[in-house]
Amino acid sequence: MIQRKQTIFLIVSVVLLLIATFEITTTFATAGTGITVATLSNFVLGDGKSSNALYSVMGIILLATAAMSAVTIFLFKKRKLQMHICLWSIFLLLLYYVIRMSCIISLAKYLKLQPHFDFYDAFPLLAIVFIILAYYGVRHDDRLIRESYRIR
Repeated sequence: MIQRKQTIFLIVSVVLLLIATFEITTTFATAGTGITVATLSNFVLGDGKSSNALYSVMGIILLATAAMSAVTIFLFKKRKLQMHICLWSIFLLLLYYVIRMSCIISLAKYLKLQPHFDFYDAFPLLAIVFIILAYYGVRHDDRLIRESYRIR
C-alpha cells in the first residue's frame, strides 16, 4: 500500500530539518546597542574572530533525525517500524530543543548578552508537527489493513 500523505509529511520534515541544520538560528547581541557579537548555528558558535565546534551535537541530532525520517519513507510495508521510527524522531527533536535551550541560556548568562532567535529555530518544531501527522497517517493505514484482514 502506497502511503501518499505520510510521504509528503516526512519529505517536508526532512527538508525543514536540513534547512535548520545549516542556517544560523540564534544571534547574541548587546543589550543596549543591539550589536551582534556572536552567532550560533547547529554546528558552530562564532564570535567574529574564532568559532567553536563544540555545539555540533545539535547539528548531528538534526542530521540523524532527517536521515531517520528519510528512511521511514521507504519502509511503507513495515508500518510498525515506521511508527517506532517516528516516535524516536520526535524524541530526538525534543532532546535537541532541551540541549539547544540549555546552551543558549548558559551562553547568554556567560556572555551577558541577549539572545535573538531567527525563524530557522522554529523549523525543527514544525518538523515535529509533520512527523506527528505522518505517525497518525501510518497508524490509520495500519488499522485499515488490520480491519481488512478481519473481514476475510
